[in-house]
Amino acid sequence: MVVYTSAHKRRLYPTCLCYHGCVVGRAQALTFREVASDIKAHVLDLRRAGYRFLLPSEYRAWQAGDAAYSEPVTCLHFDDCLGSIDQIIPWLIAEGIPCGIAIISRRLGKYDPEDGFARWSLVRAWVSTGLVEVMSHTHNMHHLTLIQQSDSSVDVGPVLEGPCWLDDGDVVYRTADDSRWYWDFSHVDAITLGIPLWGTDPYDGVTPITTTLTITPKASGTVTILRLWMALSKPSGAGYDAQVQIRADGALVWDGTVSPKQYETRAQWVEREFHSIALDAGFSITAGTPVQIEFRTLNAGTGAALLYGLCTDDDAAFRAVTSCAGLYAAGSQGAPNRYWQYIDYPAGDRWPTIPCVILAFGTGREATVSEYQDYVAADCTAHADAVAQWLDADWQTIELWKAPFHYRAAGTFNETPKEFEYIPLGWSNPTKIEAVVPIASGEDATVEWVRIDVIAPESFPGGDADPFAYSNWLIPKWYGDAIYEANNRSYPATFRLHIGDSASGPWTAVGEGAIWRIAKHFAVDVAPIALAAGITRYLRIEPINGGPTIGTEQVTRWPIAAIAGGARGAVGTPAMPDQIVYPFGSYFSDGDGVAQQTPGFNDIEPALKSVFEAAGLVRGYTIQPIRNVVQGETREPDLRQTEWALGRWLVYGDQDLRISIQNLRALSGYLWPDVPHRGVGWQVSLEADPQGCATIRHRADVLDYVAFDAYYFDGAGGIVPYDCNDGGTYGGVTYPDDKGWLQSRGVRCLLIINNNAGTGEPDPALGSHVVNNPALYVPQIVATAQAGGWDGITCNLEALPAADRVAATAFYAELAAAIHAAGLILHATVPAPTGTDYDADWWVGWCDHGALAKVCDGIKVMSYTESGPGTDPGPAAPDWFWSAVYARIRAVVPEPYWSRVFCGARAFGHLWDRADINSAEYVTYHQAIAGALTYGKRIDLDSTEGGWGTPAVACWFGTPMTVDRSQKEAAAHGFGGIGLWKLDDGDLEEFFPTHKQLGTDTMTAFIEQRFPPEYSWGAEGGPRFKTAVAQSDGGHESRAQAWQYPLATYTLTRDLFSPADHERMMAFWRLRGGRAVGFRWKDWQDYSGTAQALGTADGVVTNFALVKRYSYDDPDTGVSAAVLRPITKPVPGTVRVYLDGVEQASGWSVNTATGLVSFLSPPAAGKIVTADYEFDVPVRFADDDLRVVVEKSYGTYSWSGVGVEEIRV
Repeated sequence: MVVYTSAHKRRLYPTCLCYHGCVVGRAQALTFREVASDIKAHVLDLRRAGYRFLLPSEYRAWQAGDAAYSEPVTCLHFDDCLGSIDQIIPWLIAEGIPCGIAIISRRLGKYDPEDGFARWSLVRAWVSTGLVEVMSHTHNMHHLTLIQQSDSSVDVGPVLEGPCWLDDGDVVYRTADDSRWYWDFSHVDAITLGIPLWGTDPYDGVTPITTTLTITPKASGTVTILRLWMALSKPSGAGYDAQVQIRADGALVWDGTVSPKQYETRAQWVEREFHSIALDAGFSITAGTPVQIEFRTLNAGTGAALLYGLCTDDDAAFRAVTSCAGLYAAGSQGAPNRYWQYIDYPAGDRWPTIPCVILAFGTGREATVSEYQDYVAADCTAHADAVAQWLDADWQTIELWKAPFHYRAAGTFNETPKEFEYIPLGWSNPTKIEAVVPIASGEDATVEWVRIDVIAPESFPGGDADPFAYSNWLIPKWYGDAIYEANNRSYPATFRLHIGDSASGPWTAVGEGAIWRIAKHFAVDVAPIALAAGITRYLRIEPINGGPTIGTEQVTRWPIAAIAGGARGAVGTPAMPDQIVYPFGSYFSDGDGVAQQTPGFNDIEPALKSVFEAAGLVRGYTIQPIRNVVQGETREPDLRQTEWALGRWLVYGDQDLRISIQNLRALSGYLWPDVPHRGVGWQVSLEADPQGCATIRHRADVLDYVAFDAYYFDGAGGIVPYDCNDGGTYGGVTYPDDKGWLQSRGVRCLLIINNNAGTGEPDPALGSHVVNNPALYVPQIVATAQAGGWDGITCNLEALPAADRVAATAFYAELAAAIHAAGLILHATVPAPTGTDYDADWWVGWCDHGALAKVCDGIKVMSYTESGPGTDPGPAAPDWFWSAVYARIRAVVPEPYWSRVFCGARAFGHLWDRADINSAEYVTYHQAIAGALTYGKRIDLDSTEGGWGTPAVACWFGTPMTVDRSQKEAAAHGFGGIGLWKLDDGDLEEFFPTHKQLGTDTMTAFIEQRFPPEYSWGAEGGPRFKTAVAQSDGGHESRAQAWQYPLATYTLTRDLFSPADHERMMAFWRLRGGRAVGFRWKDWQDYSGTAQALGTADGVVTNFALVKRYSYDDPDTGVSAAVLRPITKPVPGTVRVYLDGVEQASGWSVNTATGLVSFLSPPAAGKIVTADYEFDVPVRFADDDLRVVVEKSYGTYSWSGVGVEEIRV
């Protein structure tokens, strides 16, 4: 496989690569967790290709046009700021590779981050190298909300995507005095439980789950929709078609199936987003009156769906009870399989939790744009504040309290109670045990986080694992021992933290914490607590939720060993982020553009733009794998985006490295070779585009004909103008004058008129009306071309009835005569025939390709229509089809008119929904590449086309090699060139050469000159086959004939008796360059054919290849056998052609360079075509050196043993 670099390509694209987390081993890789070695491989591949890596600020300057680089550029982004990227960032720094880190600032907390995220201090160390910059990934908007869709339905969408939907009803989990939006992730990101709601109990893997939620609403009304804020399933990514019944206070309100949601890369139950259920029957709620909502799963599968639940101290008003015994398989979490190792509360016990449910009444409104702006602006401010305060913060840890104890000399505890002051905290059914701890600092300080150190439960005087009950600290360490088991109790305790100036208050709430973080020694962020040196204040730690009421965990109390606080010292002045990475790549769109100030560009809504600009943000990035270009550069529609909608490739960690490398090369532009110019004509089509066609502005010099799409026939004798880039106004839109621009540069512009009636699909009846009424349409076509200043017309009639073959032929003849009389050009678009029963009569039957080629100036063969809506996914022109089509074209179009044939190629593709092949969507090359990267799929190559697929969708599309195949076909057979559909569907750099080539390349150089026959007389030699022979030990042979047709070799020995003869032959030798250039050779032993049968006419085929028949009749058996030899070099003036034995004096021609006899009109069916001729053999010299002997005494020259070898041309 050829690997291309910037040295091979016209351009490599400055794409951005987006990663998330990082793992060491492939077994740990996930969709958003990349193997470190894969990231290194991507970097090294880009480096080998010639890329320069930029900081985000440098990339911004490049994109703005303020900086230029001689190398292609790229930028690496790491989204979210996960702690695991510490496995790759140091390597990048060591290699001098810059990158950007897009931070979700709330996730990093003040001091200790959320689980899995990096510390600010680590980020600061990276930034200090000068090779890492911080970007915004929002403060707390990296999640989903409810958004009203264009059809007025409500579905989930990223918060930034647009103003959120607001239901009438009750947001159960939000208190009346809570001003946060219902989607604010701070509701659930700190001390939330996951309530099993539906699915199958993972503990035994077979029992369907039943869960009942008790909710006390704040509003009254009829609930018609449940909006359920779902947490991560168990296991994450699980899902099956769960049959679920929902009852409200015992009444059935919904009976249906909860199916996995189909995402681009997976199908699963929704996680971390709202799942909406429109009830079969509404139910009434009354403010202050509890309602019980039961979810009963009826069938088993794999996985349990979890609902977020907020811990509460009011389990009379809010609770959950579930049959689920565990979120992990029994036995998987170790003996003795205590419930808390598997689930938050035992099966059947009450969960003191507020279910994260919205009880919706079926009405509501969309937030105003002003409201949207306010909450986005608030988030921008919060992110900037977090970076300013925490990135460079210098923290001082202050000991605020420590439990006093000491050992006796013998190692036992001092048993004096006052010296052992552990303070318990937790649950002793039915009482929540709170702690009030005196705290003090030796210096004035403001504490902004606290760390509460706890030790094993019940390890305090009077606890169930009271260490004073032992002679020393060596407590037994295995289950079965009551003390040890007491030490290992737990439940999902959550706490409110208060500060006061006395042990009895009053209290001011300063924060909340959860035991699962406290026990891991994570700090709890708090509102600033002012401490004066030596002055005691009191920290009250109040349990929010009670523990279980079943089992030994009814008593679970943690002794507090110490409390520390964090005081922020001097804060630096970090560089503030001025670029934002949109969560999920989504944003409020439909903007008007910035630099271009015109529609047609991917851009954000002005309302959002104004918020960002006010916050100092100047660039925005999506996760759409788009090839970024410099702002203001004229490019294809798919590459048109403002600086607020720049593309990035979201790299999936669970991809095979070979696929991700291929995807990287495809997006960056070095997977395939660029299309060269091969000396053939370029006829291309152009659809209407209000922005103007980009390709013509970069590649006009290589275009010969541009066909503008399109006007259409109305079927009633008229022609309807339609959107066209001719400077006209259509539908209120004025289109640019691409026609005039091209014509001023010498490109001939043709107007397409079709039978699509503006629908994009051909109308057979409309086309039939056109060809059967030339008197109506021909004058109008000519007048339309003249009035519009066109150089000609491309008549694009498709899918005509086969019965209209004669009428269509006559129509084109009459149209051509009129067009030519007006000094204009006529092209026709024709179907691709194979001449086999594969051809569909409804598509091909109407077209006499030979007849149209004789009257039109060009016919474009649509050899790109074999796949699309209604077909199975696959290439549009498989190799077998391609070969058959152009073999047929060479057979039915008279050879003198081959130069009018344009070999069709496509730059577009189709995307199929495998469940409905009729729904195949038209996609461009850029869209097809982006689709492969979005789905993380390998791009296969078949018949020069690219293809990829998933179980749900499939895509096939034209590549640069598809275009080049058409060029090669045209060059090889003398066709006029290529016919490309269409401009701006392919990448203008990869698909379009920069300049024309004069003349076509040939695989083997050959000159149609004959070695002087008087000198070849007497040469020794003859035909030679190539056969591989293998002989066994027993003498048996197996033989394989490699060549169907032999190649002759000759040896020439000749005395030249005069200097003139020698000079003549030496000139011939030198002009051939030894073995370099082929020539004709007369083989005196076999140089003619008489009455050689070329074939039997079928009334359609016009071209017949010269052949010579060699037959042998066995006199003993009477069996006759024959072989045919292609004759490609007939001697000019010697060919005579016969039909049924009657010589044809005219109406035919022969190409003496190929041996093809071509009739101007097909011979009548059944006629036997024969020919007489003489022929030469195409040869070259066998050696590059020539040995000549000079006989001075006689004045002669001798050529001895000069080799000559037949070649295939």
